[in-house]
Amino acid sequence: MRIRIDAMTLVGAALLLLFAANIVRGWAGEGTPELAPKNELGTPVANMTPLPGDVPAITPPPGGPESDPAYHLEIAVPYDNYFLTQGVHGQSYGHLAIDIAAGNGATIKSIINGIVTSTGYDQWGNTYIQIENDNFIVLYLHGRYSLVVGDKVRAGQPIGTESNIGYTLDWAGNLCAGRDCGYHTHLNVFDKRVGGNIDPLSLIPGSYP
Repeated sequence: MRIRIDAMTLVGAALLLLFAANIVRGWAGEGTPELAPKNELGTPVANMTPLPGDVPAITPPPGGPESDPAYHLEIAVPYDNYFLTQGVHGQSYGHLAIDIAAGNGATIKSIINGIVTSTGYDQWGNTYIQIENDNFIVLYLHGRYSLVVGDKVRAGQPIGTESNIGYTLDWAGNLCAGRDCGYHTHLNVFDKRVGGNIDPLSLIPGSYP
C-alpha cells in the first residue's frame, strides 16, 4: 500500500520539528536571542569574559572645578621672582608676547588653570608648552618643560625650568645657542573671548615681587 503525503502535511511536520528544536535549545541553556545576545562571532555575551574595551567609559560627575567660571579666570605669576626683559613683541609671526627672566634653572609656573594641549619644538628650534582653558591659550618658549599633553595643571603649579633653548640672543643680539646666555621665557597669551592675542602684562605684572 502506498502512503501519499500532501504539501500541507509536510509543512505541518516541519513546523512541529522547528518548535521542538527551539524547546531543546532552551533546555540546553542557550536561551532566546532576547535573553542571550551574541557578539559578531555568535558567542553569547553572557558567556564571555569582558575585555577592557567592552567596559563602558565612566563619565565623571558634573560639578568639578572646571565647571566654575572662576576656574578659567584665575591667574598666577609665572615665577617666584622675575623681571621683564622685553616688552610686547612678535606681531610679525603672530605673537603679542613678552620676555621675562628669573635665571637659568628657575622654576616656571603655569599662570592659568587648564590642560596641556601641545608641547615640543617649533620651526625655529624653540621648546614650547601650551596650556589652555575655556578663556585662554598660554604659550611658553625656551624652557625645559616637564609636562605632557593631557596633563591638568593649576595656576601656580610648576611646569618646567628656565633655559635658553632655541632662538635666543644676548644683549648684543648674538645667538646664544651653545652659550651661557639668553635665558628667559617668551610668554604669549591668546584670549578666546576676544579671538586674539592680548598683552600678557594685562594679566601679570612686569616684575615680581
